[in-house]
Amino acid sequence: ESLENEEQTLVQKLKNEAAKLSDSRKKAAIKLSKEVSASLKNLGFLKADFSIAFEAKDPAADGMDKIDFIFAPNPGEAARPLREIASSGEMSRVMLALKTVIAENDSVPVLLFDEIDVNIGGETAVKVGEALKKLSSTHQVLCISHLPQVAAAADRHMLVSKQVSGKRTSSSITVLEGKER
Repeated sequence: ESLENEEQTLVQKLKNEAAKLSDSRKKAAIKLSKEVSASLKNLGFLKADFSIAFEAKDPAADGMDKIDFIFAPNPGEAARPLREIASSGEMSRVMLALKTVIAENDSVPVLLFDEIDVNIGGETAVKVGEALKKLSSTHQVLCISHLPQVAAAADRHMLVSKQVSGKRTSSSITVLEGKER
C-alpha cells in the first residue's frame, strides 16, 4: 500500500513536470514557427507555411508531447508532416531555415546539406548561399551544390567525381585552387 501511494505521488509529479515542459514547448513553438517561416520566405518559399503540431502521449522521461513539423510548400496544398511531404531539396532548405534560426543554441558542430539547390536558381540561389555562409560562422558546413550562386559563398571548393574502371566504381575528391575554383 505504501509503494502504491509512492507510485501515485511520483506519477502525479511526472504529469505535473511533463505539463510544464509541454507549456514551455508550445510557447517556444509559436516563436520558432514564425522565425522559420520568415527564413523560408528568404530561401524562396514565398508562400510556404510552417508550423509545429503537438499530440498528447503518455508522460515519459521526454515529456507528454509527440511533436511534428508541419509544412505546406505551396499555396493550395494541405499542410502535412514535413517528413511525408518534402522533397529532398525542400527538406534541405527547411533544415537550413531551422538551423539558421536555432544556430546560437545548437551544439551540432557539422552540418551537411545535399541537394539544397534543387529547383532553385537566380536570386533564391544567392540567398541560399548567403544563409549557408552565415551559418558557417558558427558551424562547419558541407554543401553539395551544382549552382555557382550557392558555391560562390563557400570558403573552399572540392570537386567530387566518379570513375568506372573495369567492374568497379570509385570516387575521388580534389581540392580546387586558383582558376579551378
